[in-house]
Amino acid sequence: MRPISSSTTREGGRLPPAPGSWCRVVRRREEHAKNNLPDLLIRWRRRDGSEQPFTVPNADIPARGYDLSLNRYQEVDHKAVVNRPPSDILRDLQRLDEEITDGTAKLKGMLS
Repeated sequence: MRPISSSTTREGGRLPPAPGSWCRVVRRREEHAKNNLPDLLIRWRRRDGSEQPFTVPNADIPARGYDLSLNRYQEVDHKAVVNRPPSDILRDLQRLDEEITDGTAKLKGMLS
């Protein structure tokens, strides 16, 4: 009969990984890939309604003609966009075009 070492069990197999070890983390990832329902239940209970998936009151569906299009029920947050005036953009483009033309002329002068 051989003595039991710290790395084997009485049957000669390996001991289970220690809590918090990398083996346990890998096993959790594999289990999550097979079954993520527990995670979904936790997220469902913590939801605030602003993230997907979202819920819609039952009365809203018939009121909108049973149209289940996402954009009918999802709230869209429109943000104001401030653009530069077109004259400023054209001025910058002209300046850049002049720089490119000057650089090309200098390069041609170096090559000839």
